[in-house]
Amino acid sequence: MTSVVAASEGVDSLVAAARAVAGRGSVPGWLEQLRKESLASFADRGLPASRDEAWRFTDTAPIARQAWGADPSAAPLHARPAALEAFLGLSRVVSASRTSRQLVFVNGRLDPELSTVDGLGAGVRFEPMARLLKGEGEGLRPHLGLTGGHQKHPFAALNASSFADGAALHVDAGVVVQEPFHVVHVADASSGPVASHPRLLVVLGENAQASIVESFVGGDDGPAFVNSVAEVYLGPHATLDQTTLQEGGAATLHLGALFAHQDRGSQLFAHLFSFGARVARSELSVALHGEGSGVTLDGLFLAKGGQQVELRTLIDHAKAHCGSQEYVKGVLDGTARGAFEGRIVVRPHAIKSDAHQKNRNLVLSREALVDTKPQLEIYNDDVKCTHGSSTGRLDADALFYLRSRGLSEPAARALLTSAFAAEIAERVKVETVREYLQHRILRWLPGEAA
Repeated sequence: MTSVVAASEGVDSLVAAARAVAGRGSVPGWLEQLRKESLASFADRGLPASRDEAWRFTDTAPIARQAWGADPSAAPLHARPAALEAFLGLSRVVSASRTSRQLVFVNGRLDPELSTVDGLGAGVRFEPMARLLKGEGEGLRPHLGLTGGHQKHPFAALNASSFADGAALHVDAGVVVQEPFHVVHVADASSGPVASHPRLLVVLGENAQASIVESFVGGDDGPAFVNSVAEVYLGPHATLDQTTLQEGGAATLHLGALFAHQDRGSQLFAHLFSFGARVARSELSVALHGEGSGVTLDGLFLAKGGQQVELRTLIDHAKAHCGSQEYVKGVLDGTARGAFEGRIVVRPHAIKSDAHQKNRNLVLSREALVDTKPQLEIYNDDVKCTHGSSTGRLDADALFYLRSRGLSEPAARALLTSAFAAEIAERVKVETVREYLQHRILRWLPGEAA
């Protein structure tokens, strides 16, 4: 039985906001039904509590205590200095100049002044969901909610009942897109505590190829609750490169979930980076439902001060000849708390599965703490599967060697720490994102080390 936080001001405000979204105007009947079912599910479950094994490392009490409003001001991002400053740190990630494939959302609402989409070419559609929902929403109906995340996950249910807009990317069969797409979600609490529910849908047809970067940013001007859901559907032999950058503000509570469904021979390259927010939890659930499909998942979280960060993954080998490679690192300083739980399931008929999972954590202070739980569930004998985890401090011999070469202790520690973290950043394929991450890691290092 799932433990829940009892009804509270926070839960009541979230439910009220979801009902307000449903009452704003006519939506297709299928979406109205999805929202009703999802809201009923969330209202019935409430917030998960720390007694629930799956949530023991993520404190949901701050969500329950705070009354959350929808965006009270409707002012565009360019009129909000604090949020604009936070946005500018990532707005050039994908392109050296303003990208023509960028959608910007502020507290879940599209900002048309900063969003530019042109020159997509035949067979490519990249647009706000609200625009698609003005009709019958046929561009969304075949896939939105099909992964069933809202049936299994309390916050995915809340998102499905509450999102007002989002980004949708469709690439038709055989179309290869070289330039990456960029989706930016800005949390702006300058007008009061605010909750937003970002949504992303990516659908690639057979043999299609694309890359997308999803960025989350926010200022430090007040409490913000960001509850995001991304759904990915890859057709036969499709390839997607997806990067998620979480840079929430100091008072942000960030919960993100990605659900991916892969057909035969498809390949997903997922890169997750979590740097900001007071409490951050990222979940990735990948279903390898086509023979010969594969996923490569890289993750890095950096936490210091009193931050809490958690990364949970589930990779389901449901068919034969599927592969998964998972490499996650964490760096913690101060009184930060981190957690990683990775689960790989190999079904009885998923013969010739090749699954490997590795987690390494670096703890820089005596007060920081990280929990790790790698898991393998294997239901047939014809597989190659490994997993491993390690947690430790900086190598004393390496520190001594660098200091003997003239580096100060802070500089030596910084060099070793940045090298540890940069290994994950170097695996990102989009060059400008990779360069940004390398600089971002250096900025994270304290004092003289930066």
